[in-house]
Formats: sequence, structure tokens, C-alpha cells
Amino acid sequence: MANFNWLIKQVWMVIFCFFSLSAFSQINTEVKNDFKKYQDILTEKIFVHTDRNSYVVGELVWFKIYNVDATNKANSVSKVAYLEIVDKDNNPVLQAKVALKSGLGNGSLLLPASLISGNYKLRCYTSWMKNFESDFYFEKTIAILNPLNAPVLSLKNAPKTYDIQFFPEGGTLVNSLASKVAFRVVNSSGMGVDFNGSVLDKNNQVITTFKPLKAGIGNFIFAPAKDNFYKASVEVDGKIITKALPAAVDYGFVLQVTEESNNKIKISVQSPGQNDHADLLFFAHAGQKISVSQNISVNYGKGELIIDQDNLSDGISHFTIFNINKQPICERLFFKKPVNELAVTANSNSSFYRTRTKANLSIAANLETSELANLSLSVFKVDSIDNVNSFNIKSYLLLSSDLKGNIEDPDSYFENKSISPDAFDNLMLTHGWSKFNWSSLSKTATSFKYIPDYSGLVIKGRIIDSVANSPKQNIQTYLSVPGKQVRLNTFQSDANGNIYFSPKNFYGLNELVVQANSEKDSAYKIELSNPFSDAFSKKQLPEINTSLISLDQLRARSIGMQTQSVFFGSKTKTFQIPEIDSSSFYDGVINRYMLDDYTRFSTMEEVLREYVSEVVVNKTNRKYHFKVYVPSEKILFDDNPLALLDGVPVFDMDKVIKTDPLKINYLDVVPYRYYLGSLSSDGIVSLRSYNGDMGNNSADRHALIVDYEGLQLKREFFAPVYEVEAQKNSRIPDFRNLLYWNPNITLKNKTDLSFYTSDEKGKYLGVVQGITSTGNIASTTFTFEVKEDDL
Repeated sequence: MANFNWLIKQVWMVIFCFFSLSAFSQINTEVKNDFKKYQDILTEKIFVHTDRNSYVVGELVWFKIYNVDATNKANSVSKVAYLEIVDKDNNPVLQAKVALKSGLGNGSLLLPASLISGNYKLRCYTSWMKNFESDFYFEKTIAILNPLNAPVLSLKNAPKTYDIQFFPEGGTLVNSLASKVAFRVVNSSGMGVDFNGSVLDKNNQVITTFKPLKAGIGNFIFAPAKDNFYKASVEVDGKIITKALPAAVDYGFVLQVTEESNNKIKISVQSPGQNDHADLLFFAHAGQKISVSQNISVNYGKGELIIDQDNLSDGISHFTIFNINKQPICERLFFKKPVNELAVTANSNSSFYRTRTKANLSIAANLETSELANLSLSVFKVDSIDNVNSFNIKSYLLLSSDLKGNIEDPDSYFENKSISPDAFDNLMLTHGWSKFNWSSLSKTATSFKYIPDYSGLVIKGRIIDSVANSPKQNIQTYLSVPGKQVRLNTFQSDANGNIYFSPKNFYGLNELVVQANSEKDSAYKIELSNPFSDAFSKKQLPEINTSLISLDQLRARSIGMQTQSVFFGSKTKTFQIPEIDSSSFYDGVINRYMLDDYTRFSTMEEVLREYVSEVVVNKTNRKYHFKVYVPSEKILFDDNPLALLDGVPVFDMDKVIKTDPLKINYLDVVPYRYYLGSLSSDGIVSLRSYNGDMGNNSADRHALIVDYEGLQLKREFFAPVYEVEAQKNSRIPDFRNLLYWNPNITLKNKTDLSFYTSDEKGKYLGVVQGITSTGNIASTTFTFEVKEDDL
């Protein structure tokens, strides 16, 4: 009988395991299918390399934008990036729309003299990135100083405040189970502080003590007991602060991740149910790629899984434990240091230079056969003004871009070879798994509010019934840019009254005319949307550290800037002419009438009647009407053609007739039915004035007319050349502290560059940033010194 009972138990165990494995297999498949939705979603990350981190007003901020995908390869989907400098209250002080080509773009911003001294945020994002949390826009701190507006020192006796947070590994404390608890203590500027801490129970007995390892961050091991509660006592700057620890639950799961030898990682899961069995799914992913998806069997309250780090991608991986109901029960991040980092070197031909001397530089990298690198390079003087800590492209793409909150001195995690692996792990634990949200997988492509600027700049607006104040649907709208080049876009409003235009070759400040056909419907108003994001991250902007700034150096830098502006100001106002297609949108089979080739008439009606054979003019009910004749088909259209005056639609033919023909250079006629987007017109009659000013005519009174900043024109970087003695002996002062800026360096294996030193002596830093065609990250620095002539 005993043997029979034993056999029955074994049969039930086999049956149980069979159904458990079957259930696990189903959960594994369902989670992978859910994750597939995430893999199909476009991912964009932006990094911005600025020439420096600190500036004085009047200087230029030069920048290079890198837009990459989840694998850090250049992302060519979005063609526009939105860059802003905002103050401590998130008010934008400068904005720019920057053209991206193959994921890369560059430009500059002139800092106005009206800015007050302080730290500012430089942030950058694409239209597509506005669908997600603003915490993952690119952000960096830059300092802007105004010598006429001295930095305001913080009050010495202002009360100091601190923020204390605790993060159990996996997310939850469970009674009777030991957990790793990470902590983070920062001051009011978001910077980590040094302190001593203790965990106390309800009887104020010390359970354990703790101290930070780096930047106010560390961890301790702690096992809460049922019917007890715990608080932390933190002593910082002679002040005692208490904070309750997260509440523990009676039943749940505790996750522990441990790096083992031989490049292995042990995943341990515990639960307080000693007699329970649970099949869980361990799921790891990074960069939209599934790394590991395996079963963990928890028996008698414990389960383990060993995985190989080689299966994980470089950088941050997301670890998630799912239960049988496909619910995430434990989550955390794990950081894997890059194994095969790209070795980039930048060496100048000397460590010392005289003033006004040529410096030669070689940049080299160990690239694969078909691999190319796109780099940006800045060479600038290091002084007390440039004291803002920032991050390079490696620490940003591999670390900061996937984390929320302030990451203090992220570069140190890569540059300091002796840094403890625990410091990385503490960072992962305290910044959570916040970028990935499993509930967001229910989103579909149609549920996103913003679309990528995949064809260039998109101007979005809305047409509204001016009486009912409701959106107007199926209204044909027109956007035009008056000028010598005909630029016209059309769009039929959707159910929400939204209108979208994508004007080509739209650079610099232009006047826009947006309208509907007022002859058909005049009871409307049109509004254009602000393309810049109104969402801001919660990252704190630290106060400017005025104690490190030398006022003498600040004055010298300001005088140098003003001197450069006087002697070389015109050179810094030279812009690259973009490659623009100057043809009209209707170029093709057209008949063009150069009015100077004909007898000049005093009225436009005479011009049209006398020698424009394709246009028939008649007048009914005191209104003029045009009809286009199609010679090839010998037909006369019924409706008015699309009439344009310097590219601006004119719906009232009386206005065309009233145009002074002496101000018109030529007239084009398209003698066939023309289609433009959703628009179908019975031909086109286009008048072009000599000056591109609509012949001094005004647009329709119902039209929206606005000045609109298009894509930024690229400024050319200027630096003097000292090839011959006459140039070296020039009496024109050269106080440049930015010697060189090049945002477009293409590197195969090695490239050589050169630039000239200025009259400014001191230590100079060169910073190289970039990416390769295969997603490798390039970053390096070099230094040299400029001394007096007698080296």
C-alpha cells in the first residue's frame, strides 16, 4: 500500500510538472508576443555635443546632434530635431529647429546680452519623442554668465534640505526575507551628500548601519519582521533626519542579482511560502532585443537561475520576473560594461605651442573594414568659467539616457577604472526600471499623438468654426510662403480640424500665409501649434557654483568676446546656403509669359485678354471669373483655376484683375487639371512679381499671417589663419578661447586636421565625440598648452 501511495504521488508530480511547464510555455510565448509590440515601436535617443559647457553672453553655442536608435546606430527616420535652452523656471530663452540628415545635424545659437547669469538646461528631442516621457529628452546643464549681471550668491544661512529615498531590490520588501535595499540622499540641488545612517525598529533599536559608496548612493541588507515597522535615521551636516522605510508585505517575492565568477550572473528568487511551488518567467531585454527568457522554478521558497553575461547587450538591461498570470512581480536594472570598446585616439603633434602657431592633430580608430565613424571635435581653453560637470556620448548613450533623475558625474563611472561594480549596481537600483512600462505595450501606432518628421519640417495647426468654436472637417487649407520661390502646401482638415503642412526648403525666418477658400467659407479661424514640447523633466537644475569663478577671467573672456565681435563679427555671420530646389511645385508643362516681351498694358484684364490665350476672362454678377482653356483637348474648364500671386492663393479673381501688371515680372499658366495633395484645380494661373512682395497686394483678410522660424541656417565656423609672417605679425588681436569646432569629421581609420592657436595662453582641451555606422561609440580627449613665444 505504501508503494502504491508513493506511485500515486509521483504520477501527480509528473502531471503537475507537465501542466506547469505547459503554462510556463504559454506565458513565455505571450510575454514575447507582447514585447514584439514594443520592438515594432520606433526608438529614438538624442545626444548633443556642445563646444563647451560654460559661456558668456555674446558667445556662440556650437552643437552637433546625434539621433540614434536602440542599438546606437544613426536613426534616419526623423528629419528635424527641436533644441532649446531653458531657464530654471523652464522658460525657453532660445529655440531652434535643426535639420537632420541620416540622424545627424548641427548648428549654433547666439547668446543674447539680456540673459542673466546662471545655469540653464539645454534640451533636445524629436517630434516622435514627445509621445513619451520628457525625462528621456536629451538634457545637459550649461552655465551662462553675464559680466554686467554678476552671479547671485546663494544665502549662506538658507536652510539646507535633503531628500532621502529607499529602493528595495526587485521592488518590494517581504517580511522575514532578507533584501538588498539601495538608498539615495541628495541636497536641494540634487547632488549626493556624505552621511551616516542607521535603520531603527519600532523600539528604536539599531538593526543595521549604512553609509554611501558614491554620490550619496549605497545599499544595505535588511530582513523586516512581521508586526514591526522601521525607519532610517540619517545624520548629515550635524542634522538628524528620519525617514520611514518602505512598508513590507507578508507575501511576495524577493529578487537578488549577484555577479558570479566566469562571467555568470545568479538570479535568486525567494518567497515566504515554504511549501509552495511556483513557476516564474525571468525575462531580460535591452535595446528592444530579448536577451534571456527562461523559467525559474521556486520550490520550498527558493529558486535560482544562472545566466551568461555574454547573452546581455552592453549597457543597461531590464530584468523582469513574471508570475503565471503574466504579471511583473519583480523588476530591476542591470548594467553590463562594454566588452570590446572602440579605441579612439586623438594626438596633437606637440604638448606645447606658441601663440598664433599651427597645431596638427591626428585622430585614429580601430574600425572594422566597412565601418565609418562620424565625429565632432571641439578645442577650447580651460578656465574657471568652464566648471559645469557634463557627460560624454558614451556615458549618455550607455547610461544616462535610460535612467530618470540626475546622474551625478556620469563620466566617472567609465573614466575611473577603479570604480567598484557596486557603484554601478547602486545606480541601477536607485534609478529603477522607469523607462519601460509593460502597460504601455497596449499602445498601437495609431494611439500616438505625434508623428515623426519623416519628410522634413511639419507645421501643424487647426481650423475652427469661428462661430461654434468647434473643429471644421474636410476644409481645404493652404500654406504658402510669399517670395520669389513658389512654395505652396495644401491639406484637407481631419475630423478634429487638424491640418499638417510640410514645406520644403523652409529655412530661416519667413512670413507664412495660412488660409482656406474664403469665397466658399469665411466663418473660420486658423491656429498654428507650437512645435516645441511643453512637457519638462523633473531633473533639478543645480545652482551655479560662483565660488570657483575668477572674476578676472570672466572679464577677460567678455572683453575677448567683444573684441572678436568688433574685428571678426562679419565673419561669424556667414551662413551656409542650403541646397534648395528653386523650381515651382507646378513646373512641367506650363506656358510662361514674360510680360516685358509684350506690349505693356495698364490693367491685368487687358494682359489676360490680349495675349494669354489659355485664360478666358468673363464677368457675371459683377464678379470676374477665369476659365482655363486646354488646347490639347479643346475643352474649357468650368471653375476658376488656382490663382497664385507670388505663391499665395487668391480666391477672388477681382483681386487678380486689380493687380498692377507693371509690378508683375511673368505669368505662368498650367493648362490642365492639376493635383496637389488633396487639392484638384482646373488649371493654375500664377503671377510672379519682380520683388516677390505680391506686388504690394495684401493677403485675404481671413488668412492667418505669421512670422515663422523654419529650419536653422548653418553658420560657418571662422578662425584666422597664420600661414605667413605678415599674418602672424598682424596687429588685429585674436582673443579666441574656442580654437576649433568641426561637427562633421568622417573617419575611416585615420584623419589629420589642423588649426591655429590664438593670442590666449593657457591650457586647452580637445573633445572628440561620435558614433560609427555599426553603433560603436567614439569618445576621447587630448590636451596641450599655449605659452609665451620663448618656450
